[in-house]
Amino acid sequence: MFRTNCLDCLDRTNLVQSKIAYEVLTAVLMKCGFSLQSILGAESILRAARGSESANMFVISLKNVWADNGDSISKHYTGTGSTHTNITRTGRRDLKGIMDHGLKSLGRFYKQYMEDNYKQEVIDLLVGKHTQTINLAEFESRLKNAKEE
Repeated sequence: MFRTNCLDCLDRTNLVQSKIAYEVLTAVLMKCGFSLQSILGAESILRAARGSESANMFVISLKNVWADNGDSISKHYTGTGSTHTNITRTGRRDLKGIMDHGLKSLGRFYKQYMEDNYKQEVIDLLVGKHTQTINLAEFESRLKNAKEE
C-alpha cells in the first residue's frame, strides 16, 4: 500500500484516499477468505464505514488511525491538523466539525503570513539558495527562540 498527498488539496486527498484504502483492504480480506458480511454486517469496509452509525470496533479503529495519520501529515505541511478530520472519523460534517475547520483555517492563515517566511529562509540557507543578506546575530537569536518553543 502507498500513500500520496497533494499540498493544494491535502485534506480532501486524505479523505478520498481513505475511501480507496477501505476498498483495497476489502479486496485483500476477501481474497484471504474473510466474510465481511458476517464480521462487519456489510459487504465492504466502505459500506460499513459510511456515516457515524457504525459501532464495529474494527471500522472505528480504521477510521481513527487513518484520521490520525492524515492529521500528522497535515501538521507537517501546514502546521495544523486536517480540516476534514471530522468527516474522516465520523463520515459526516457536524457543527463541531465546522467550528474545528474554521479554527484550523485561521491557524493556517496566521502561520502562512507570520511564520512561513522564517521557515523559508532556513530552507533557502540550507540548500544554498538564499538571496538576501541577513543579520546573522538576529537570525541566530530567532533560531534559539524557535528551539525553546
